[in-house]
Amino acid sequence: MGFITLITLWAKEGQRENLIRSINEIKKEVEEKEPGTKKYHLGASQDDPNELWVWEEYESDEALAIHAKNEAVQVWKTKWDEQLARPMRKQVLSIV
Repeated sequence: MGFITLITLWAKEGQRENLIRSINEIKKEVEEKEPGTKKYHLGASQDDPNELWVWEEYESDEALAIHAKNEAVQVWKTKWDEQLARPMRKQVLSIV
């Protein structure tokens, strides 16, 4: 059975649009190259526009491992210090 990761990101002031662009680049590669990633959504808090959430649904641990090697993910990791106000929070959820 698959699982979900829910990632919470907090953009630095002035970096929200750059962060959204980075996540959308990842999403494009996910859709093109990762059949084991069933869903990949980006959302923003209505209370804090600098708080973003990424909802990722994977069919297996192997699909997540493939995602971790995604080129756009690797590029984005080099921008964390520039774009993120604090470390991201990752929650792994079981599908019930």
